[in-house]
Amino acid sequence: MIGVIDYGIGNIGNVERALDHLHFEHSVIAIPPEDTGFISVLCLPGVGAFQPAMKNLQSSGWSEYLHSWVSEGRPLIGICLGMQLLFSDSTEEGTSPGLGLIQGRVEQLPLRKSPHMGWNTVNWTTHVPEIFTRNIPSGSFYYFVHSFGVRSCDEEMGFTSVEDLRFSSVIWKNNIIGFQFHPERSGTNGLKLLETTLRYFREGHGS
Repeated sequence: MIGVIDYGIGNIGNVERALDHLHFEHSVIAIPPEDTGFISVLCLPGVGAFQPAMKNLQSSGWSEYLHSWVSEGRPLIGICLGMQLLFSDSTEEGTSPGLGLIQGRVEQLPLRKSPHMGWNTVNWTTHVPEIFTRNIPSGSFYYFVHSFGVRSCDEEMGFTSVEDLRFSSVIWKNNIIGFQFHPERSGTNGLKLLETTLRYFREGHGS
């Protein structure tokens, strides 16, 4: 069972439709459950601003819960703002702390045209599980909508370039994977990436 976290700021419907298409059983969860035996993977989606998203995670109990979840070696996927929230902090509307599950800072990308919106490529780095490079070619296109991002981090699994700027678009650390783009809105490539990620975790990797 895939648990899709509903903390009031997210693209829940699109994620659900993608999981339906892939035939992965899932459930939208608004309150951290006491019994997690039925959940195999948690998905943290998100659209909008960093600070209110973190406030919602903290007030709902998800912030503490996600720390416990990850410390137990259980899989977590962050999408768009959900990926940004995994990091140490963000400079959006003043510096504010994130979940701190990945070391790094989310900053406004110095682009001439902002936000970065539309289709762009993701290029794999050397820090990639083999199942991803086997199933998904480097340079595949995905759909982006964001103004902030992480310029680089040690956990970078894929990067994207726009104008003269390079930033981390996929991150991976043990049982955590994050996408700066929207795989659930990226057609065949995005669905293949989601499927590969979920199968990677279902096979017991990252735990």
